[in-house]
Amino acid sequence: MAIKKKDAAEATENQDAQATEASKAGEGSEAPPQVQAEEVERKNPAQWAAELKFIGTSNPFMPQQSRRINPGYACAVTLYAWDRHEHHYPKEPILLTKAEFLEAIGKATAFPLEAPLSAALSKLVASRFENFTAAKRR
Repeated sequence: MAIKKKDAAEATENQDAQATEASKAGEGSEAPPQVQAEEVERKNPAQWAAELKFIGTSNPFMPQQSRRINPGYACAVTLYAWDRHEHHYPKEPILLTKAEFLEAIGKATAFPLEAPLSAALSKLVASRFENFTAAKRR
């Protein structure tokens, strides 16, 4: 742990020294460019499901046997028509961030049904939910 802190301190000192040298050389008076935020990773729902272990095989030694599928993921696949969209529009995949994917699953399993996440909807079912209003609880 101490080695990592030492390496981090040396790296910070090297950056400070480079910035000082650059300002002395008159290369520019503006601050060093900020590191741009990493782009948010976008994947299709099947990739997120595999990565987050929402789907898998029951027996790793015989993958052709039954699959284990998370019930929330199964609800979302049906509600948002991800599987049909993948079949009908292979060149236009639905790309979601991890947060959007998890939110879509949460909304698919909510009771009473909430308005679905619009970013996750397939073209095939988007028209069904244009004027959707959730039912009031009794």
